[in-house]
Amino acid sequence: MNAINANPEQLAPYAEITREYARFSRSAAGLGNVIGGMLALLSWAVWTYAPDSILRRVVLVVLPVLWIAVKRWLRHRYYQRYGQVTSRGDRREKFWKVGLTALLALVSWGVVAAFIILGLRSPQHRPLMPMRLLVEIGLVPIAAWFFFDNWVELVLGVGMVGTAVSGAYGEAPHGHESGLLFLMILALIWAGVREHRVYVSLEQKLKQTGRLA
Repeated sequence: MNAINANPEQLAPYAEITREYARFSRSAAGLGNVIGGMLALLSWAVWTYAPDSILRRVVLVVLPVLWIAVKRWLRHRYYQRYGQVTSRGDRREKFWKVGLTALLALVSWGVVAAFIILGLRSPQHRPLMPMRLLVEIGLVPIAAWFFFDNWVELVLGVGMVGTAVSGAYGEAPHGHESGLLFLMILALIWAGVREHRVYVSLEQKLKQTGRLA
């Protein structure tokens, strides 16, 4: 883009567009959350209604991985296709992400190690918790790293990983949490649709700015 000799008031629209565009490199997922909400619903349906089988277990394991892959592809190939833009707040957000994930890892893996060590020292010589729960607890910080963009996504993402672990062990759901789950899925899809609409509007502004530059 050519240099622009203008006062701050004239440059303000460019700065605002850049800030909004930069959000889609880190926290705004747009269609990634819409697809993620649908995959979370599919994961719950498969876990609840499908009989235990190799196919059921594979599907439950693949779905959270698919969500991560789709979200990252959309972020880098679609929402940042006009160029990679980051903001000054990225370093601070990354610091918090690394710090909180490291804290989760310390707590989760410490709990897993403690239950294994204490269990092996017990007369039964086995972990004090079922292996499924130990695996699920151990995977929490890894899931948190990939689903850290917002709290709804974090809860659903970690929940999908837990569902995958439970499904891999052939277990079926217990309890009646479906109402809360549906509300969270709807909240995630609604947020994704709203973010995508913001991006569509932003894309129009980018094109107009390009014509005016």
